[in-house]
Amino acid sequence: MLRIHTITSSSAAKAYYLQASDYYSQGSELVGHWGGKLANEFGLQGAVFQESFERLVDGLHPITGDQLKPRRKENQRVGIDCTWSGPKSVSVLEALTGDSDLRKAFQEAKDETMRLMEAEVQTRVRVAGADHDRPTGNMIWADFEHSTSRQVGGLAPDPHRHIHSVCMNLTNDPEEHRFKAAQFGQIVRDAPYWEAVFEARLAFKIKSLGYEIDRHDGRNWEIAGIPQSVISKFSKRTEEIQNEAERLGITDPKQKAELGAKTREAKQTGLSPLQLRQEWDRQLTSQERQAIAAVHRRETPAFPEITTADAVQYAIDHCFERKAVVPERELIRTALYYGVGSVTAEGIARELPGHGVLLRENQGRTMATTKEVYAEERFITIFAQSQRAAVPPVRLANDLQQGMLDDDQWRAVTRLVQSQDRVNLVDAAAGTGKSTMLKAFDEAMRKANQNVFYLATTTQAVDVLRREGFEAQTVARFLESSAMQTRARNSRVVVD
Repeated sequence: MLRIHTITSSSAAKAYYLQASDYYSQGSELVGHWGGKLANEFGLQGAVFQESFERLVDGLHPITGDQLKPRRKENQRVGIDCTWSGPKSVSVLEALTGDSDLRKAFQEAKDETMRLMEAEVQTRVRVAGADHDRPTGNMIWADFEHSTSRQVGGLAPDPHRHIHSVCMNLTNDPEEHRFKAAQFGQIVRDAPYWEAVFEARLAFKIKSLGYEIDRHDGRNWEIAGIPQSVISKFSKRTEEIQNEAERLGITDPKQKAELGAKTREAKQTGLSPLQLRQEWDRQLTSQERQAIAAVHRRETPAFPEITTADAVQYAIDHCFERKAVVPERELIRTALYYGVGSVTAEGIARELPGHGVLLRENQGRTMATTKEVYAEERFITIFAQSQRAAVPPVRLANDLQQGMLDDDQWRAVTRLVQSQDRVNLVDAAAGTGKSTMLKAFDEAMRKANQNVFYLATTTQAVDVLRREGFEAQTVARFLESSAMQTRARNSRVVVD
């Protein structure tokens, strides 16, 4: 998992470092480590020390204390915090067995992904009237690694390996030869992709250690063989946040993440690693201990392999089911999760052309479609063009009134009813009264003795239409039912 949030307060960033140092001083956590090309340029290697960290937070040279950027503003953005964590089974297996290879795999997967992200850092260009972003490919970050979650209700914290990569708002512009503020917009935009890259690398490395990967639903995965009861026991923090979200009626993942920051308790530092392991072991049943031991001995039965070609085909079928064009990285992300543990982002990218995937740059972003989807779109477009003025219009009833409809809604109703084109589109933003307009359209058609069939692409959308009083069905059911298609002949078909 990857969570990215912007650090807007220098005092908060400095306080976090002091907090991280407190963990280290208790002997249960690691001190921070520097990363990034700028760290090498500054001569920063190994441990993060408070003075250098705080100078960078304030936009100063970490060694000399000189001002780095040409302009320094009060309350300027400090940078971003990329928080990396893996499935709970990874943390649990490492914590209960002491398998240091799991921790190494986690660190390597994070490091490799961060280096890929670093290559996409940009900076603003405003020289001589210019107004665009320029790639720089360099930044500096401080890693703070933790092995436990926040405590819940005064209990010992659960195992939870995670790393905070605090990326400073700083980059070296190779064209202007000076330090400037970094642009992280593309990285934040593509956070779901980077999350998938990290998790795919982590799962691949864990599988190379001899463990099996249990893919759940094309998105989530765990180390196979770790009982769900164990995962649940050591997910108290997640359960706490979920319960609070349900109480407040919060369903948005971003709001849930913010809720987690608001509800957390101070992190417990009074237990040594040995005491923590004893407390965790106390929570297990004998059957759970045996299951974990069997996983550690690599006795879990092998799971079916997923080829890169299978993962790509799944992603194509999934992503283009309702969209004609998607970002290339959305396609790769979907394939990575489907084949997690067996596929890589690089392998998937190489496989795409062989499946008819077409790529094109659009405003600095690579977009994807397929030859098949493009052919379908061309067919629909040509059909719609050829069927203009091909059907007789329906006459509006004399007693049909605009009523409560606004002018745009009324115009849509009258144009749909009187249109002589076989294909018509209504483009309406959410909250503009589309359902109200459709009710008026339905009334107009019934008064003209015309039949209308209402379809939607998902069962959820069908439910919405039915709640509004329409006898709706899914497109899939309509396409499978010859009887329904026969009844729809010489009628209007509305697809939401």
